[in-house]
Amino acid sequence: MFELKGGDGKPLFNQLRIGLSCAKCQAAGKAADCTHMKDIIPPWKSAAKFDMVKAIYGDRKDLLAKESMGQITSDQCSIFPEKLINRFMERPEYRLKNPARYVFLGVDPNGGGASEMAIITMTMESNNIIITGMESHPAKSHDMIEMLLVQHVRALRGHPDLRDAWIIFFPENNLGQEASHMAHMVKDERRLYTYYEKGKAGVCTTHERKEKYTHNVLQYFHQEAVHFINDTVCANPYKDANERLQKVKKEFRKQLLQFQKMVLQPAQAYQMAKIIYTGKVKEGMNDDIAMTLLFTTYWAQQFLNKKIQCPFESFVS
Repeated sequence: MFELKGGDGKPLFNQLRIGLSCAKCQAAGKAADCTHMKDIIPPWKSAAKFDMVKAIYGDRKDLLAKESMGQITSDQCSIFPEKLINRFMERPEYRLKNPARYVFLGVDPNGGGASEMAIITMTMESNNIIITGMESHPAKSHDMIEMLLVQHVRALRGHPDLRDAWIIFFPENNLGQEASHMAHMVKDERRLYTYYEKGKAGVCTTHERKEKYTHNVLQYFHQEAVHFINDTVCANPYKDANERLQKVKKEFRKQLLQFQKMVLQPAQAYQMAKIIYTGKVKEGMNDDIAMTLLFTTYWAQQFLNKKIQCPFESFVS
């Protein structure tokens, strides 16, 4: 409810947030140990009783922060721990040691509704994922899709460490001919190659592949090997240039927090349970940016390890 917005983009509800942990302790990941807000404890909640509640929760400090201290935290079912996401978001921008040889471009087209078209570009250096750019926008037309995609590609060329890199394009092709249309939109861009899987532009995401994608990227988060490059590209022409990058980063963080592993029980006892990895756990939630990070990382690794069919000899120059 804190995140809901009306058609004008403003919060749907007037908000007054009250909690028993201060902003500084929350940012430091010590919300459950904060004692700076005890003066606002209501008369029916004594400090002694609050200490008893803390003892009952024990090691489940995430639940204590959410249930008794009024803090909005990630769900306990989240794949990506909030602590790792916060470290990633707060990490200093990464400066490449050498100009990038390859930049991997992943696009998740939107099929209407509440979903948005998401773009992630990345390079890899010393087993680190370096996010070079990202976009998210509810593209409603062919022209809007082309504008977002082409603008991002050309903005990458403005970065001194990316201007001469080969851009390897992995559009998701789950939505009809969208990937083929996007491949046509960028066919004349310099040093750009679109990957075709089984003769069709782009890559297909299945439930089995989602599991591979997720565990693969989770390893990078645990190794603290995910970074934003210095001067991260965000070229969405439909958003304010002064705030578009911060807005898309905020949405990216939210999507990582709500990305979950869901087990759907079968209707019949003899059937197998179905496992789904998704951030769309409730109506109106999106996982487009998070999902684009997952499949782009996987296919970037497949490319670098030469496990897919590509004309590698043509990328030497």
